[in-house]
Amino acid sequence: MASTFLTRLKVGGKLVDAKGVSRLYRQSISGSSLLLLVLSAIAAMASAVAVSTVGKAYLGVVAEWWDNFVFQLYRLF
Repeated sequence: MASTFLTRLKVGGKLVDAKGVSRLYRQSISGSSLLLLVLSAIAAMASAVAVSTVGKAYLGVVAEWWDNFVFQLYRLF
């Protein structure tokens, strides 16, 4: 088309069409990056729970459960 040709003449090498953009920015996420993202999200949620008052209550319950579990294991051996 004439308008496209004139635009390309005026702008020069700065103009990139959609096909070129899709080739430049085709990205795939690696497994290690995805794992790092999931682990950081879990760490952020765990720190938010640990700081809140309700989270501290839940952590107290979990700590009590863990102590009972370890005590039962010591009784077995």
